[in-house]
Amino acid sequence: YPNEYKFLSSRQAVRDVVEFVKSSEASQHFKTGSNMNNNGIRWITFGASYPGMVSGWLRLLHPDVIYGAVANSAPVQAEVNFRKYNDHVSLDLGEESLIGGSKMCLDIFESGHAEVASIVEGGDIDEVDKVASTFNICGGATTLLKDRKNIDFFVGYSMLPIAVQSNDPTCDEPLCNIQKVCDAIVDEHKSDPQKPSMEILAKISKQMQAGRCKEVNFQLMIDYLSDSSTPTSANDRSWYYQTCTEFGFYQTCENNSNCPFAKGHHSLDLDLELCEKSFGIDAMKVKEGIESTLLYYGGWDLKPGDDSSSALEGQKRLIFVNGDVDPWSELSVDEKRGSSHVQSINVPGASHHFWTHPVKDSDDKHIVEARQAIYRHVYDWLGINGESQPHSELKAE
Repeated sequence: YPNEYKFLSSRQAVRDVVEFVKSSEASQHFKTGSNMNNNGIRWITFGASYPGMVSGWLRLLHPDVIYGAVANSAPVQAEVNFRKYNDHVSLDLGEESLIGGSKMCLDIFESGHAEVASIVEGGDIDEVDKVASTFNICGGATTLLKDRKNIDFFVGYSMLPIAVQSNDPTCDEPLCNIQKVCDAIVDEHKSDPQKPSMEILAKISKQMQAGRCKEVNFQLMIDYLSDSSTPTSANDRSWYYQTCTEFGFYQTCENNSNCPFAKGHHSLDLDLELCEKSFGIDAMKVKEGIESTLLYYGGWDLKPGDDSSSALEGQKRLIFVNGDVDPWSELSVDEKRGSSHVQSINVPGASHHFWTHPVKDSDDKHIVEARQAIYRHVYDWLGINGESQPHSELKAE
């Protein structure tokens, strides 16, 4: 394993926070009577996404140290094959009520991917050349056909990526959210109902690329994650390392799924190969690491395998908050999954921990209400009068 990551794990992160809370460095910031210490201080942890996982696990494993925790968009159920991620993307693209998708948008999106997959699988060089030209692929058909993994990477994931988990309903840029992409897809179809879905998606893909060619070289992804010499890949590299050692979360697109990309072209093998070639972690080690994580923290059930006696106490004053647009909500704790002792909040129309973003005038009522609900829970834990709630921090005035 890479030496620079020998201390990189969620378990180490949890221990680091506990040690900090107990430390003299933390104590010096609090004054109780005439002594500088943190005795009696009620620590509340707050995090989102991976930090949200750590926040929840801190309370779960160390209820004697952490008084309460808010875990926003925290996928605590480690899973090697996270097929439900792209199933959820399909639901979002077809959702009309809050985020601007539509059945027509989803149908064109799916059929466009199926058309391209059929062409590249057929092997007709002229037709593959047309696909490469239509989508402005770097290196053209030569690159696309150089490695089967390049084809799978293109049609099974990156042909027209949509940032569903970061969806911002009020963003200003072109094609910056689900509604704008779906509107562009549907408008293009209505302007020319005979235009193939592939060409509709290609036109939008070119707009997203803004003149740059589309990179579909799978080996470049391996090189990017393997390179420890440049800071440009540091965040992606360190997170992918943790998926290989602890979490999985690989977003496949299999034949028997509802994935809206080209089904059967993003197998688990693609992601496991990245672990093997980037970090020297083979498939068996990946799966063993995920099983260890589930045992250690307890997954959805929040019942740690090594200390179940404190699990019930650690589930109190612990709240999970999820947006229903967010695919990661499939692996978090909500009203359907997890202990009955754990509280949860569902945020309609919200993407990945959107309510934790800076307050904006454009925040809808569901985002504002989520912030208010979190404050109410924390204030209740601390015995603080809710009337003193800092409303100016919850929504723009």
